[in-house]
Amino acid sequence: TIGDLLDMRSGLEWREPLTDAPPESLLEMERSSDWIDFILDRPMAQPPGQTFNYNSGDWHLLSAILGRRTPLDSADYARRVLFEPLGIRDVRWRRDRQGIPIGGYGIYLEPRDMAKIGYLLLHHGEWAGQQVVPRAWTERVFAAPVDMHLGAAVAVRYGKGWWAVPEKHVVMAVGFLGQLIIVLPDVDVVAVVTGRRNRPILLLIDRIAAAAASARPLADDDAGRARLAARVEAAATEQASAVGPPSPLAREISGRRWSFERNVLGLSAITFDLVGSDPGFIAEIGSATSAERLRIAARIGLDGLFRQREIPGGPALAAKGSWRDEKTFDVVVRMLGDGVVRTYAFAFSGNEVEVSSSANQGAPVV
Repeated sequence: TIGDLLDMRSGLEWREPLTDAPPESLLEMERSSDWIDFILDRPMAQPPGQTFNYNSGDWHLLSAILGRRTPLDSADYARRVLFEPLGIRDVRWRRDRQGIPIGGYGIYLEPRDMAKIGYLLLHHGEWAGQQVVPRAWTERVFAAPVDMHLGAAVAVRYGKGWWAVPEKHVVMAVGFLGQLIIVLPDVDVVAVVTGRRNRPILLLIDRIAAAAASARPLADDDAGRARLAARVEAAATEQASAVGPPSPLAREISGRRWSFERNVLGLSAITFDLVGSDPGFIAEIGSATSAERLRIAARIGLDGLFRQREIPGGPALAAKGSWRDEKTFDVVVRMLGDGVVRTYAFAFSGNEVEVSSSANQGAPVV
């Protein structure tokens, strides 16, 4: 039922653990040619409505269903009925290969606009005198019925896409790498935090609640605001990293296509250009025998600074590289918006290349 999807209790076989283990089913879905077919082809692991299992595919089905039941797809529908009333205009929303807005992740908002959604929930769906979301819906969110079985010190429950900690009277929207919208009705506070993995969320909730020391807004602080603006500007200014001298191998490996055995990243081949006027690489993702392989063409900075490129149907990425020694080329790739940083080391030896990789979201070395 729709309710089973909303509470992630579809019963579909799906591997997307809330740990550092790789989200195997999500990665397989990303590589598939038709995401909806991929989800619906999953075998049943248990009866629907029985047990919680984190599954971004459930929410992608919801996005597709909404697009069929309304004149607009889910992204355009959200803009009309949710974002416009809240004054949210700067929204980026990824889509799958069929153009369906991704339901389980892939939406990018400014922190201030994330806070507006939390504020809407805090005020039972009302914004500026308008009932944007039914009050009964917000009450269902606060009464989240589903035990997530996280093994935490206090029970964490799930309902309608939100996480709830009933003991602390808190609800949260929890995104990839720990991006959070935290709603604390007892202290009349909404807190937004952008991505950082392995944050102790329950401790963070306690600290936010304890910090709400005033029942009234604080007075304006122009000097403090100026200091904050200066820190934000400094953090947003890229500093070049150290780079090693170019290797004589750069010319030899450029233009060659290097193929790989099957691996957890789905990287089937890569081609470098490290000697042209616009250095870069072409990575092929998916099965080496599949016609549905995804080709990602990216620029790469060799001066210690990232070069950016937008990937059609995906997030923008930025990459830079440097020779560690004469035979090893290191590449750092940032998925902009997602917060994912993946590092690769390509060790060349004759006609072979050995690749090691790690990422800040805890994916294993391969």
